[in-house]
Amino acid sequence: MGVGEPTVTSSFELQTTTKRRLVYIGAVIMIVFAAVALTLAFLNDETGPQAGGRGSDLTLASAQKGDPNHFPIVTIPVDDFTKVAVSGAFKVFVSVGERASEVSLVGPRAMTADVIAVVEDGILTIRFREGAQRSWKPGAGVNVVIRTPNLSSVNVEGPTLMEISGLGPKGDSFAATTQAAGSIDIRRIDVGKVSLATNGSGGISVAGSAGEAIYSTRGSGSIDAKRLRVTRAKMTVAGAGSIYADVSGETEISLGQFGSGRVEVVGGGTCVSQPVNSDRVECR
Repeated sequence: MGVGEPTVTSSFELQTTTKRRLVYIGAVIMIVFAAVALTLAFLNDETGPQAGGRGSDLTLASAQKGDPNHFPIVTIPVDDFTKVAVSGAFKVFVSVGERASEVSLVGPRAMTADVIAVVEDGILTIRFREGAQRSWKPGAGVNVVIRTPNLSSVNVEGPTLMEISGLGPKGDSFAATTQAAGSIDIRRIDVGKVSLATNGSGGISVAGSAGEAIYSTRGSGSIDAKRLRVTRAKMTVAGAGSIYADVSGETEISLGQFGSGRVEVVGGGTCVSQPVNSDRVECR
């Protein structure tokens, strides 16, 4: 009766089998990592914000906030611009960043259909078409979202409420003007020269820094520039308006002969006012 000989596996065969298993496991791991990387890249392309786009997404979210009707977003392609002029009753959110120029509308279809947004000579003009009488209130008005990489001036006519956010205006100069009851809130600027003017009962508030400032109020409007640090300034108040400012150097102040307007300047600078020693000027 024969006895079978034991099977003997050489060390070479064991090494070869082990290497094959390691190669197989390594290949599987590489495939898994590649699949994860492709999935993440796809998700970033679809949902990731562009450079400077996060602020724009938040701005659009602000425009949709308080909208119980969930109105659709109407996007209007426009040419490049550096100036904005708005006329009528709107709530406007301006985002200054790195995204291309664009205008979006949020509101009832019947109202957004009446909105005209056009760029001419570098000025974006937004208004309602002729004959359309519109007002604004939460849930029953048109919110406008404006995106632009550069902004040098804004002008508001009527009861428009405007907020400027994002990177904010930069460069040599920036100007903002209100007509009637409009208001402008500028979250941040960094410019060489800033000019702010209110005509009527509107108001402007601003934060940031600038080398030189020119402030003017006509009517009962106000300019709140205590959060805007400037080196020197010129101010004019005609009527019942008021100016609040932060100036480290010299401030020239001119008060209208008739009216009850006031000026308050902080920052440790010096004030030269006309008329001299007016009790409507406080400088410290």
